[in-house]
Amino acid sequence: MTVRRINQTRHGKTSSVLIVDITVVLPDGSKKRIRKKCPLQTKRAAIEFERDLVARAHEEYLQSKGGITPILFSDLVTLFMERHAEIFNKPTTVVSKDKDFRNHLLPYLGDKEVSAIGKREISELTMILTRKRNQRTGRLLSNKTINNVLTTLHKTLDFAEEMGFLKSVPKVKWLKQKAPEMKRLTLEECERLAEAAEYPFRELITLAYRTGMRRGELRALHWRSIDFKAGIIKIEHALSFDTITTPKGGRCREIPISEDTVVMLKGIRHLRGPLVFCNDDGSPLTSTHMAKYLWKACDAAGIARIGWHTLRHTTASVLADMGVQTNVIMKVCGHTDIRTTLRYIHPDKDIVFDAVKMLDGESQGRHKAGAVISIFPTSQ
Repeated sequence: MTVRRINQTRHGKTSSVLIVDITVVLPDGSKKRIRKKCPLQTKRAAIEFERDLVARAHEEYLQSKGGITPILFSDLVTLFMERHAEIFNKPTTVVSKDKDFRNHLLPYLGDKEVSAIGKREISELTMILTRKRNQRTGRLLSNKTINNVLTTLHKTLDFAEEMGFLKSVPKVKWLKQKAPEMKRLTLEECERLAEAAEYPFRELITLAYRTGMRRGELRALHWRSIDFKAGIIKIEHALSFDTITTPKGGRCREIPISEDTVVMLKGIRHLRGPLVFCNDDGSPLTSTHMAKYLWKACDAAGIARIGWHTLRHTTASVLADMGVQTNVIMKVCGHTDIRTTLRYIHPDKDIVFDAVKMLDGESQGRHKAGAVISIFPTSQ
């Protein structure tokens, strides 16, 4: 019993007194024994006194921790996924974060108290990750992969600070990484690629490089989103795995399409369902299915294998080659930051060659000088 009577001798006299003798388990799992005489010698008062002692022990513990509510990192991850990631992130991002936690963060930080995670622990984690190998390929983790894991950790600690589990977020030092060398195709290569593809991937590839639509937006494209009369496609949805979501960034947009594209889309009208591009039973195309047939077309066209995102980079780059202003390209691609658009633009090598030659007045490449100058809009 935590409340009990003991015999106490004082000034030669022995009396029976009520005491509280308890062991309090603190939030971090440690134990603290408390043994005190009750101020009021009644059973009810002793029980109330016991409750006060337990509450005071917890308050003192929190004060020693700076007033922060203690929580293990593993429990924080569960809260973060339920109350943040699954609400605010798209399914693909949720899956990516879950992999970061399971494969990299929980094995090292899972049993640590969040308030104990500081610069030292993050530095040690980074060192461990730089020595870790990919289970599938056997190669060391790239700096980009490590930075992605550290970003997931940083967002989780931000969440912890908001929830009162952390006083301040420790600084994360990201690794230096090379900018990825993104491919782009020429218009001639795009046309050759589309010609080498089978239905409906011929039309799918053509629409991809003519509009810059994302793969998930192409998969989710509905017939009702196409205004054939006005020549406009409304980007209202995207497919992330099998889940219908909003386009990336949560913003819908409209993309004008040419008369040739209108005729092409009218030519593949079907009654299999609301999706423009789908399987024979009307179900959405899978990402694996799309990658398989894109690579098959690449092989047939004699082009190095690419991903669907390369066609999106191609759209931005070709528009820039044609002299379209960057802010217009940003609208077409659905970017919210013009710096993202600039990363998508890869000028044609001939245009770069001619631009340099113009300094010596020797531009003799396949592109005219005007094409070079038109990339950089000038005021009228």
